[in-house]
Amino acid sequence: MERGNDVKLSILALLVLASCAATKATSQRSSGHDTLGLPPVRAALEFPAGAIDVTIGWMVNELARLTGQELTMTPVLRQQLDQLHEPLEITTPVPADEVYPYVEGMLATQGVLIAPVKAGERPVLGVFSPARQQRAEGELRAVSIELDQVEALADHPALLCQVMLVFENVDSRQLQTQLRQLLVDAYGTKQCVPAGDRGLLLQAPGSQLLSLVRVLRAVDLASAGRPRAEPQPAVGPAIPTAPRPGG
Repeated sequence: MERGNDVKLSILALLVLASCAATKATSQRSSGHDTLGLPPVRAALEFPAGAIDVTIGWMVNELARLTGQELTMTPVLRQQLDQLHEPLEITTPVPADEVYPYVEGMLATQGVLIAPVKAGERPVLGVFSPARQQRAEGELRAVSIELDQVEALADHPALLCQVMLVFENVDSRQLQTQLRQLLVDAYGTKQCVPAGDRGLLLQAPGSQLLSLVRVLRAVDLASAGRPRAEPQPAVGPAIPTAPRPGG
């Protein structure tokens, strides 16, 4: 009987330890950063009572407040965002897990992008508009992500990111030539750089990068069963022959 009680006590102790570990892990996730290195949103986004519209500048300020980030942008861009009004058809609060895609979606439609400038206890978020040529001072670096993180970009349409894509069946140098006509812009935010025969470094805003990666991976998969073209022998110039007698 005592042995049975000891077993029960051991099982109970293990369950308590497991519960404590799960609680600690949950606490770390809620107080840490998401998979893309951005601070999590702490609460829902609530609109002012009776508001029929808000400015894009107000949305950016609320994103910063709800995530504990400081903002950096040029004074000109700040003034422009404060003058851009967004009508509100629905004024119900935006849930915390939808705040990033909601605010970034509004920014992306205006050609405005974001990129972290500094992490740590005092994170800083850069806001810039390539089309208006308004950048915060210093070079804003894209978020470098792994390929298994790319699906998370569905919630970050305005986040500038870059990812390395390695193909199994496609020559990346040929794709790079074709993609330059569709992807690369004059501002340096969208880039397509080959790395060897099979690698391609892509940089673009989150939603565009996600769509591009999906398409390119489908192209690579579709090319798996396609026979590769054999090199053709070089054909030299025709050698003139002498005319036949009586011809």
